[in-house]
Amino acid sequence: MKKLIALFTVVAVTLAFAAPMQAADKQASTSSKTAKTTKAKTKRDTFPYYGNIGKIDSKAMTFTIAGKTSTRTFHITKDSKLLRDDKPAGLAEFSPGERVAGSCKHAKDKGAGHYMIVSMRPKPAKKKK
Repeated sequence: MKKLIALFTVVAVTLAFAAPMQAADKQASTSSKTAKTTKAKTKRDTFPYYGNIGKIDSKAMTFTIAGKTSTRTFHITKDSKLLRDDKPAGLAEFSPGERVAGSCKHAKDKGAGHYMIVSMRPKPAKKKK
């Protein structure tokens, strides 16, 4: 009888200590899951673009890049960073047909298919081996 009581006491003490530990583990895993989901839900403000310049309108400060299905219009603002050979450049220094890349964001006031340039640079020349 004493052995049976001792066995039940050991089991009860073990369960009493194990229950709070399991609850703490569940809380930690739940908080890490919510942190991951909130991190995944945030959208980037800018996104990359690349292609060959189509038309350049220096008065309107725009240029186009023709895609497979549509032509996109990019607007240059005073905050845009245009670079050529890692030095600041103007839109006049770029020419139609030149391959460019950079980052842009959607132009909310211009409608669909219009983008504001954040940065732009020509495709670098291939290095000779």
